[in-house]
Amino acid sequence: MATLATILIEPIHFICLRIIKIKGNLQNETLMLTQNFKTGFMQFDDTTHSSGADLLGKFKQLVAENKSLTERLRECENIIAARENEIEILNQLVSEASEMRSNIENQLQELKSLQDQIEQMKKFTENMAGFNDK
Repeated sequence: MATLATILIEPIHFICLRIIKIKGNLQNETLMLTQNFKTGFMQFDDTTHSSGADLLGKFKQLVAENKSLTERLRECENIIAARENEIEILNQLVSEASEMRSNIENQLQELKSLQDQIEQMKKFTENMAGFNDK
């Protein structure tokens, strides 16, 4: 019976670890995008003392970087949406596994109760057989 409990608990454990890993990856992606965005603004601030031509070149560079970062942000949002769907599915699996575990525990309790009743009936019939022999 302990093996059955182990079989049910291990998938839940791995699912929970997967959820934690996904959330960590999303946090890292968000942090990286934030740092890239801040870097772009710092580069723009450094150009305040440059000539007009330099400013125009750097502005075009920043616009291109902004476009690239915007595309990357969209990709990350799509990844986040997919991960959230995956997390939802995994949470549902955890819920179902917990429900199955609860049902199995109830069934085990019922089996133990039935075994106790069978043992009591055996003892009763043995006592009755011994009583009839006298």
